Amino acid sequence: MSDNYITETTPLFKLLRTAAFRFVIVCYNHYSFVQQLEKDLQERFPNRPLKKVNAQKATYQEITGEYFALEKGFFLIDNFNEVLKEEKDSQRQETPEMEANNERRRHITAGLNLRRDKLAKYPIALFVLLPAATDELYVKTIMEKMPDLWSFRSFMLDLKMELIQTTQADIPAAKQTDANIPLALSELEKKQTELQRLQIQLQHTPEKEIAYRRTLLPQIAAIQEELGNYESALHTLEDWEALEEDSQLADIWLKKGDIYTTIGDLQAAQTHFEKALAHYVEQEDKANIAITYKRLGDTYTYLGNLEQALRFFEDYHQLTKDLYKADPDNTDYKNQLAISYSRLGDTQRALGNLEQALRFFEDCNRLEKELYAAYPSNVEFKNSLAISYQWLGWFQETNLNDRVKANVYYQLSKELLAQLVQSFPAYVAFKKNLDRVEQKLTEE
Repeated sequence: MSDNYITETTPLFKLLRTAAFRFVIVCYNHYSFVQQLEKDLQERFPNRPLKKVNAQKATYQEITGEYFALEKGFFLIDNFNEVLKEEKDSQRQETPEMEANNERRRHITAGLNLRRDKLAKYPIALFVLLPAATDELYVKTIMEKMPDLWSFRSFMLDLKMELIQTTQADIPAAKQTDANIPLALSELEKKQTELQRLQIQLQHTPEKEIAYRRTLLPQIAAIQEELGNYESALHTLEDWEALEEDSQLADIWLKKGDIYTTIGDLQAAQTHFEKALAHYVEQEDKANIAITYKRLGDTYTYLGNLEQALRFFEDYHQLTKDLYKADPDNTDYKNQLAISYSRLGDTQRALGNLEQALRFFEDCNRLEKELYAAYPSNVEFKNSLAISYQWLGWFQETNLNDRVKANVYYQLSKELLAQLVQSFPAYVAFKKNLDRVEQKLTEE
């Protein structure tokens, strides 16, 4: 994995050498950045205290009370995106609880904006932390709701990590060569042509032909999502939802949650995953319950709530373990169990439990090796094994400072990825991953 943390924070740390009021906006796509920033601030400026409050729960009085009591140093407001939005129900109305929470949010933004001059009298760097793909929306909202404080803005960080994913949907289903790819028609053009064909079919399908429309709509939504037409895909899924029977609704909510995650609307994603989970629990669909646990764990990770993420990943792990034990010949269950180990490993690493994290990463790698040994021609298993080696290498390098052992894992990953690139020269993801590993092997 690679990230821009050092590049982004180097000028910030130079700026902070002088103790003065600063207003710093931090956008990030993985909560480990927040933890690293806290650690670096404390190590680089040991004489300046650090305080962090959670905007999901705090009131304006609590925030300002903690700020002024600090007197100097670093003041971090976590989950600041929570105070920048307005909550309403499906009818665009406020329940009494929503109204009270919205009022709390408005007090925070308006109060901080009005008291900017008093805030600026203290040699405190005020950090507001915005999670996961929300930077464009919420930075604009800060400008609108807090214009006076925005005028004091000293710095803005946009911390990004290339997250390694192991989803089967990202892997080519079968081997292909350049000869199998028509030169006159790119993959993008083929998808657009197929989308147009399906949309024409839908237009000519009578509304009473519900069964056929149910067949067309998910295909259309899938291609729209692949093409990056996320709003269109959501509208198509809503049309499908209006036609679908109750037993299939959870699948639609799961798909909508995935799209909301992609576009950065994590609250909407969480809502849809929770709806899907309740439905799957009611149906006693253990396989999909497990998948939804993973989705919710990922969502809470992006939101910075690692304790809640850990609970979902533990549930995901236990359920996949039970499913695999009941059906040990099911390779999907075994692969899901391996992924659950990787999620537990990354979360425990972020929480600082390094020994436990390493055991989980090693368990993931062990299962991936078994899957690849049993099915050496399976592209997904080969890619997953390569990624598990990357995780181990990155962990050894970043958390244990063992570059020698890290390079052993990076080399094993490189060998597998090189084979994948050779077999699938048109598949960009394999090439990017290989480039990333080769870069790691050449670093000092």
